Amino acid sequence: MKGESGKILTETDVLGREIESSQKERVAPVDGYNLVTSIDVVVQQYAEQTLEKALTYKSAKKGAIIVMNPQTGEIYAMANKPDFDLNDPFTINDSELASMWDTFTDEEQNDYLNQMWRNFSINDTYEPGSTFKIVTSAAGLEDGVMTPESTFTCTGAY
Repeated sequence: MKGESGKILTETDVLGREIESSQKERVAPVDGYNLVTSIDVVVQQYAEQTLEKALTYKSAKKGAIIVMNPQTGEIYAMANKPDFDLNDPFTINDSELASMWDTFTDEEQNDYLNQMWRNFSINDTYEPGSTFKIVTSAAGLEDGVMTPESTFTCTGAY
């Protein structure tokens, strides 16, 4: 991302004063690269609020929401809970763990911090589960082996 600063090279005397008769050499700056994200701040805030409400309602300890444009792959929002304050990343977000923090070795503390900072929604793998029923249904409708009125019983075994 970082570019290079430009500079002007010139000769100076022992006191740092520029020598009038010297030639100046100008080295032009080099622009850095730009990083443009597709995160939409309004959608991100909504995803975080919705996730917080869902976890409270379900008494869940962990959750994630990813809002993505399926045509382009752009990510509009990605919310994970539990999360941590990016402005204060060394404050432990688990009160039980925080109370025992001083009893851990440096290596154990690093492991716990890395676990807290880990973005599980993009680092972990998940089985598709019930969400894959949509794919199966679409394939069945497309091949004509079922209709919108077809019914199925799922016992949870498959």
